Amino acid sequence: MYGHFGFDALQPRRDWRDIAAHVRHNLQPQEEYWVAREEVQAPESFGFTESVGAENEGVLAHWRMPFEDGPELHVREFASGYLVHWDRYQLSKQPLMHLIHDAPGWVKLAFLFGAGFLGGAIAAALSDDDDDE
Repeated sequence: MYGHFGFDALQPRRDWRDIAAHVRHNLQPQEEYWVAREEVQAPESFGFTESVGAENEGVLAHWRMPFEDGPELHVREFASGYLVHWDRYQLSKQPLMHLIHDAPGWVKLAFLFGAGFLGGAIAAALSDDDDDE
């Protein structure tokens, strides 16, 4: 009666388990894989936990689900779909290792900020010494 537009057409066509297996076994850590929103059910309805992550433009939410052997699947939600990759370390269990290996941009940024702050403090101290003379 409904033809192509019946109930089956409204069901997601892919399963998060299949996506997780594909990403983990075929991609390197941090290598992104795009999944259109209509292809899968919402991450929260599959058991993902809402999380934190880099606030890239357009990101609506971050979702994470651990693999049994330690790494985790990281999903960034956008209006039209999801960018999926896997991380070597779980953010919730090994945050320092996660930052070093899975989010090295944050470590570099912190290092540069710290170096800039230290450089500014040294310059200010030297400037104060020059004023005393």
